[in-house]
Amino acid sequence: MDMKTGAGMEAPAESSGSVDGYGYERRTNAARQPQTLDGPRRRAIAARRRKRRRQRRLILCGFFLLLALFIVGGIFGVNHYRNTRAKQALIEQGITAIEQESYEAAIDYLDQAVGKAGRRIGKLETDALLYRAEAEYQQGDYAAALHSYGLLLKQDSKNVLYQKGAALCLMETGDYAAALEYQVANGQVYNRMARDQIQAGQYDEALASIEQGRTFEDETAARDLDYNEAVIWEYKGDFAKALQLFETYVDKYGADENVSREITFLKTR
Repeated sequence: MDMKTGAGMEAPAESSGSVDGYGYERRTNAARQPQTLDGPRRRAIAARRRKRRRQRRLILCGFFLLLALFIVGGIFGVNHYRNTRAKQALIEQGITAIEQESYEAAIDYLDQAVGKAGRRIGKLETDALLYRAEAEYQQGDYAAALHSYGLLLKQDSKNVLYQKGAALCLMETGDYAAALEYQVANGQVYNRMARDQIQAGQYDEALASIEQGRTFEDETAARDLDYNEAVIWEYKGDFAKALQLFETYVDKYGADENVSREITFLKTR
């Protein structure tokens, strides 16, 4: 049967590729091109890339921050060690100077040690202040020593050693009322009051101060109180009582040059 082509017959569909010798259709390069990404997918991929870049930057920043902290911490540690060693050396020099009674030099060394502390007061700075106060007291600069003890009391207001140092400084400046407020060296304070009263010829007042001083347990002051009592009775002209008190003093504390001379004198009266 013959096949004719007519206007009513449909033409075969055009192929996007060619047919090989076996009748199979070959795809062209255009058919193998990947499909283009639509807008939402492109934006999602771009967002993921930006997120990964931010994460990498954060990791790098963290690494460099840790490295910087490590370096700064190492430098601080080295400087702190050197500063501590320098303060220790200055304090040791100050102590040596005190032992040699070179109080001016001691104060200079200890001032330098305190100056290296800045605003921080630690154990080394406390030691330096305490030795400086001792040097200032021994030098006779009671106002400066009182200032040093005041700094120590700001750190520890209940410390009896600091309180006693401050009280003795106040006693040396004649501020007996303020010295007695500390309640730590009252025997010595009353003895100093008695000594001043003896020099002023106020013998009865001096005896009252001695009795008041004996109400406190102060071994340091007890010996001086007994001695000054004997002196008062000698000045009052009661030589027999004064001799008795000096002999009692020798029995309790032993003889010394001053007491032996007083006893020799009183035996001639």
